[in-house]
Amino acid sequence: MRKELSIDIPIVMENDLMCHESIIDVSLAMEPAWWPECCIYRAPKKLRDVNKEAYTPKLMSIGPFHYGGKEPRDKDGEREQREMEKLKVGYLKKFCNRTRKSQKEIARIIEENEEKIRRCYSESFDICHEDFVKMVLLDSIFIIELFLRSYMEEEYENDYILNLNRYFYYPSTLKSGNGIISDLHSATELYEAGVIFRTSEEGRMLLDIQFPNMPLKICPCFNCSWLLNCLPCLKYFPCLEGTQTFLYVPQFLVQDKTEGLFRNLMALEQCHYPSEAYICNYICLLDYLINTREDVELLVD
Repeated sequence: MRKELSIDIPIVMENDLMCHESIIDVSLAMEPAWWPECCIYRAPKKLRDVNKEAYTPKLMSIGPFHYGGKEPRDKDGEREQREMEKLKVGYLKKFCNRTRKSQKEIARIIEENEEKIRRCYSESFDICHEDFVKMVLLDSIFIIELFLRSYMEEEYENDYILNLNRYFYYPSTLKSGNGIISDLHSATELYEAGVIFRTSEEGRMLLDIQFPNMPLKICPCFNCSWLLNCLPCLKYFPCLEGTQTFLYVPQFLVQDKTEGLFRNLMALEQCHYPSEAYICNYICLLDYLINTREDVELLVD
């Protein structure tokens, strides 16, 4: 008697099959730049092409974008880079001594959050687990130490890196508006129209630029500032002082590295805060105000 071959075939309902096929790990299918944790970007190529040096580390590399020192350097640059890496190790040792935490304890925290940290970047990196943890360990503790030393300035007043890092402080939050800047004039043109530039009080934020009294608000039919500019002798009449138009602009120190700082801030805004581009708007305003040497001299004074 011939035996019949029996094969058990599981019955799958059509709805179950459709449901199973619809289950996709969306997070794995997403490009790195679309990960919800993404907040660190490589400067767009169009911006880098304008001034590559502004986006290339000069003193120290932080993070995977410049990991391994792939940028071409001369011998002095390579030696300086090695010294900076030694400095990171020194900062790590001092941090561990002060907090009484071992390097292994801190590294374990990084290992537990490695995937989340990688997702903070707009690109994927071919850096092995061990090297990535070591890089984040040194870089993160270096940044924390730098912030702590900035807070305790008296204790670390001779710190080399701290002195290099003292730039500007910017507001963390500002009211956003929907106004569009258009038809702005240069500083010289505004001055000739009667606008007087004055330095804001100390403590004012860099982006806090304002007209305390809007032009023509006091005297709608007559701009006295223009007349006072044409006839300086009238400025000695106290009764006319209140009718002048003043533009209060906070001062900041322009240094060799100011351009690079602003370019990187603008790149960050364009990538992560496109609807809150305060620095970009500020630079656009300066671009309108400054067209000639006379404009610069007027604002500097």
